Amino acid sequence: MPSNKYLYTYFVMRCVLGIKMHLLHRLVIDKLCLKLMILKSQTLK
Repeated sequence: MPSNKYLYTYFVMRCVLGIKMHLLHRLVIDKLCLKLMILKSQTLK
């Protein structure tokens, strides 16, 4: 089935990109968390 083959290639590409971009994604998520923490601290003041 072409749909299963498409899903398989999608998951393979996602895994490869995930391994390569893991550190970058962690940095982006950490920056977003820091921004949320700063916003929360400002609203609490």
